[in-house]
Amino acid sequence: MIIDFIHAEFGERRYSIDDADLDRSRALVLYHGTSSVFLDSILRFGILPSDSTGNSVYANKYWGTRPLASKLGHVYFTCQGHVGLPAIRAVQKYGGERIAVRAVVPIDDLLAPDEDSRTRTWRDSLARIATLARTTALPAKNILGWGLIGNNCDLLYTRIRPAPIDTIPRVYGECHPQFVPKRVASKTLPR
Repeated sequence: MIIDFIHAEFGERRYSIDDADLDRSRALVLYHGTSSVFLDSILRFGILPSDSTGNSVYANKYWGTRPLASKLGHVYFTCQGHVGLPAIRAVQKYGGERIAVRAVVPIDDLLAPDEDSRTRTWRDSLARIATLARTTALPAKNILGWGLIGNNCDLLYTRIRPAPIDTIPRVYGECHPQFVPKRVASKTLPR
């Protein structure tokens, strides 16, 4: 079984993620927010860590006195409902359009917590802030599609590969209808 982590309501409380679902799962469908500037590279080489590409939206950024730089060698994924902010930051720094990349992320020993979650496991990180890290690149073969993120963070995505047959959509927290992905046929960005 593969869980498509569509949306989790952001707030102070933990998301109620069914651990039994995670125990039965072999992968998660998660989202990576970025700029369309990087789309060709992502579709060809996969999602690479910032230390491989030199691209980081969090370099030289601080939350108070705490640096926001991502860990070297890590790639970050979130649910569909939270993909907008990293995409906005990427567009502000590199230009292009805000996009979300939809990918199958295997559940394996390469998953780690997002350091901002201040948790010890990727499961707790996913439950607390709806984000986790992968300690290496995600291959291009794992990319299911990508989509433009609209002004209200609605997502129109293009399917490149079909999701595996045993994919089950899950909504954690409140989900506004605008966050449910809509499919579009084109694989090119509108001009």
